[in-house]
Amino acid sequence: MRRLSLALSARRRVLAVLGSLLLATLVAACGGDTGDDSFAAPATPVISGRARWAVAEQTYVPLRTEPRLEASIAAQMRRGDIAEIAERTGFRETQFGSRDHWYQLQFEGLEGWVHGAQIGRFELIRQAENAAERWLDD
Repeated sequence: MRRLSLALSARRRVLAVLGSLLLATLVAACGGDTGDDSFAAPATPVISGRARWAVAEQTYVPLRTEPRLEASIAAQMRRGDIAEIAERTGFRETQFGSRDHWYQLQFEGLEGWVHGAQIGRFELIRQAENAAERWLDD
């Protein structure tokens, strides 16, 4: 039993020494200026996390002149149509069984407001295109 205890104790010491060496190597590699500027990392793009594209998820989605259900209809989107999101309201409203913002969309040269329950929202145009294809395949 004592032999096993000594073996485990020796292993712990070896692991501690190896860990210390690894840490020292990492610190040394990160510190100081080598003067070599031959490698420059590319600029990291800013990721907004904000939805910029909308896809109509219902057969017909009316674009309204104002962000309210009683507003007149300026145009209609059909299921799978893609529009750019211009802005959204600061408030949420329950419509169509969902509490969400109203979104101002730019669609085929027109602008109008749509409740969030009627659209899918995506950050990238490619994501919106993929969603639109799925909606059209259903």
